[in-house]
Formats: sequence, structure tokens, C-alpha cells
Amino acid sequence: MTPPHDRPSLKKTATTKIDSRIPSRLDLFNALENILWFWPELFIQSAEITETQRSQMILTRSVRLTGTHEGTVTFQATPELGALMAQNLLQIENADAHAADAFTEFVNMFCGHMMNRIRDTTKASFRHFLPLEVPKSEWPASSPDSTLMVGVGAHLLQIDLWLSRPEAVEGKDPA
Repeated sequence: MTPPHDRPSLKKTATTKIDSRIPSRLDLFNALENILWFWPELFIQSAEITETQRSQMILTRSVRLTGTHEGTVTFQATPELGALMAQNLLQIENADAHAADAFTEFVNMFCGHMMNRIRDTTKASFRHFLPLEVPKSEWPASSPDSTLMVGVGAHLLQIDLWLSRPEAVEGKDPA
């Protein structure tokens, strides 16, 4: 009889293929959908944004990702979305004081989900990531590789992802 800790599904094989594809808008949406179940009554819907609304999206976080890709993911929302997340998570009425913390926790969970998607499966560990409030002037200057703009409840959320392609290992094709 095989011990339970020695299941074949836990063994790494040499044929494990690393996904070198840059996550798409759909991948961002799926990650968001998987994370928002922690926040009861927050639903995703399509959204368009005006310049006035964009200027109100002052709750921002940026995370440096590493794995099979290296890059940056940024999140923009209104402080009201953070307050709504805090209210739903903490079950308190006036959650404005906890808005930034709740939004940071959301970003942390989202990035953890994305790390599973882009991590290097041939290494035993990955580098830490930390959601930071980074000025937009320090975000990558190029257009993002993937962007997702959605409504979460009555609020807007934009996620931008910049990733580099993995470097080809000599004699191996990363794709």
C-alpha cells in the first residue's frame, strides 16, 4: 500500500511544462472571479469609464511579480470600493477607515492566485510579493500586456499587467 503522502500527483516529473503565455484579459477576469467570492455580494459586471471617473480612482496598489515571467501588476479603484470590501469582509457599517487595508488584502489574494499561474514549477520556492502604493509616474511606461476594467458592485476596478517573456534556455523553447 502506498503511503498517503507519496501520491503520484505530488511527484514532479521532468515533463512538467511551464506556461509561458502572458496571462490575458480573460485570465485576469477569472482570477478576479475566484478571489471575489471572499467578499459576499460583490459582483463583477462590464464597465466603461469616463475621464472624471478615472481621476477618482485614487486607491492604487502595485505588485512586482516573479516566476516564469517578471513584471508588474497595478490595481486602481475608488476608495469607496475599498470601503465596500472592508464592510463586506468585516461586517461593519462605517468601514472607511479600513478601506485601504481591505483593498490591499484583495490585491494580495489576487496576486497569490496569479503567482500560481506564472510561478516557476521547476523551483521549490518563489520570491515574496508585496502590494505597495506606488505613484503612477513609477509604473511601466509602455502599454500593459493585459488590462481589465470592470465594475465591482457600483464601483470601478482596473487591473493592468506588464510581464516579460521568459528567457529561452539554451537549446530549449520556452513555449
